[in-house]
Amino acid sequence: MRCESEVFDYLRKKEYDELIIQEIILMLKENRYVSDMEFASAYVRTQVKTTKKGPKLIKDHLISKKIKKDYVEQAMKEYTFEMQVKKAISLTEKMVQKEKTISSLQLKQKIQHSLMTKGFGSDAITIALEEVTYTNGEDQEYEAMVKQAEKALTRYNKFDDYTKQQKLKQFLARKGFSFELINKYVDEQL
Repeated sequence: MRCESEVFDYLRKKEYDELIIQEIILMLKENRYVSDMEFASAYVRTQVKTTKKGPKLIKDHLISKKIKKDYVEQAMKEYTFEMQVKKAISLTEKMVQKEKTISSLQLKQKIQHSLMTKGFGSDAITIALEEVTYTNGEDQEYEAMVKQAEKALTRYNKFDDYTKQQKLKQFLARKGFSFELINKYVDEQL
């Protein structure tokens, strides 16, 4: 399927006169070969089924194709809030499974950023974060911190003990680990 603006742009590239292009588009519309409303609806359905995009990205893409706002709004009704939440939860679960070496705070921020980038609204993101367990238990959080600390220690080994401890504590705090866990690790390992 094509929208009117795509047909118009294609014919303009072929250097047809604008009056002829308008007549062609009118004929295509009369014969129902081109319909912005049908294009918008089909586009939304396809994007919902085949991509990880949220409603904002889909809507922005339709607007960039010069689809009338009324048609866009009507087509976007096919991407219900429940569908958005379901997709956001699915994406959140995948990220939680993939990310095992970062703090719970950092994971939450990463999930929020990723979902926002994909075009999901704050309401859907909030519900997804409430539905999915992304927080680590204390043991898992400690293991994730140990992995981060080991990486950092290779950089900080050239410093004296006090400076190394301070830099490590700062590094782990920036990564979102609690001071309690950081101090526990420093006391045990350094």
